[in-house]
Amino acid sequence: MEPRECARNHEVRRASASNGIAAMKYLWGQKAFRNLSAALIVLYIMGTGFYPWYSAFMIRSHGIGTAELGTWLGLIFGIAGISGIALGGYLSSRWYPINAQAQLRLCAFSVSLLVPCFVAFLTLPGRYEALIALVPLIVLFTFCLGPTYALMQRLVDDDMRATAMAVVMLLANLLGFGLGPLLVGGISDLLAPRLGTESLRYAMLCMSFVALWSAYYFWRAGLTVNEELRMIASTPAAACG
Repeated sequence: MEPRECARNHEVRRASASNGIAAMKYLWGQKAFRNLSAALIVLYIMGTGFYPWYSAFMIRSHGIGTAELGTWLGLIFGIAGISGIALGGYLSSRWYPINAQAQLRLCAFSVSLLVPCFVAFLTLPGRYEALIALVPLIVLFTFCLGPTYALMQRLVDDDMRATAMAVVMLLANLLGFGLGPLLVGGISDLLAPRLGTESLRYAMLCMSFVALWSAYYFWRAGLTVNEELRMIASTPAAACG
């Protein structure tokens, strides 16, 4: 690499690591990281948007008691959530150990499958059928988290990793917990005059299609991720002599 280009890269990295605004500009300039961040943030908006409403839906639409429901949801979210994270990490590294694009396409596919899973959960008539449908839903929701966080770490320099994750998780949590539940509740209130107690079911059903938006960003991130990873690998600090 040319000395002038090496000096410019080091200058950008130092500025990015020491200045928050420069850091965000640096991260925004990377297409794969930008799209991957958008995919994760949208997924959090949808996922955390549902968290306060699972119990309300099961109680309102299926008449299940709070004690029984708490036990079931605790088991499902705990076991299925851990299984999804482990399965996503294992399959991504096992099937596509060196192909980040394929990993992100797998993530896009798994996230898109959330829609039929939500449809099943929200429309099945029996309470236990709905709870069974919730198991693959939670598995799929957590499936892409391992590969996503791993790729985010690889897409930035070592001295940018903490800043990158701080920015992404800040936005994901602020927008996810701040906007997600509000959207579901607002849609439910709008539908309540016509649908009554069933308004929450259809509000959650409408919100489930946000998963396709997240899947779109996962797919978009995959279009450039391999090229960007090669560029990062080919310009280590040691290469500048």
